[in-house]
Amino acid sequence: MNLRSKLAVVTVAPLAVLAASASQAALDAGIGTAVAATSADITEAGVLIIGLAVVAMGVRWVKATFF
Repeated sequence: MNLRSKLAVVTVAPLAVLAASASQAALDAGIGTAVAATSADITEAGVLIIGLAVVAMGVRWVKATFF
């Protein structure tokens, strides 16, 4: 990565963080509660998807090894 790209990342990243925090502060408290309530469900779904991917790759590895 060249110096110009690094400078762009260093300049843009803090601005993005500031914009995100300002927009989140403007949300209603009910929205924050709803997001917190569904966070566990979203995490569980992600874990299940990753688990299925691991199982699928394991099956493919076994098939490639023995067949």
